[in-house]
Amino acid sequence: MPPPADAFEPDIDSLLAKLATTPPSLPPPLSDHAEQAAKRSKLFALSFLWNSSTLVLLVALAVGLVSSLKPTLFLTIPHVGFVPWMLSGHPLPPDQDGTPLQAQYFHTYVVDDELPQ
Repeated sequence: MPPPADAFEPDIDSLLAKLATTPPSLPPPLSDHAEQAAKRSKLFALSFLWNSSTLVLLVALAVGLVSSLKPTLFLTIPHVGFVPWMLSGHPLPPDQDGTPLQAQYFHTYVVDDELPQ
């Protein structure tokens, strides 16, 4: 025969009395070494954020100065120099432009039986 359904219900009054007499359990306090390590890690994180934001600011200023004073310096960067060149508002460089490959211009620089490179 199964036990009655109310046999598994806890006595609320005894639980409340137990909670009222039991102090809350707090984590043990950190040792001096652990507190210093926590402060160092916070300081490291803050200094990293500060240094990285300063670096981003300096790079942005350098790119802005180069794009306004001598934007042709961007084209000296190998393989990707055309990207900052175009981002600073200049047209696509001729060696990266696909206009000559369009059908209306193709016959002007390619003769019959020639492969463009």
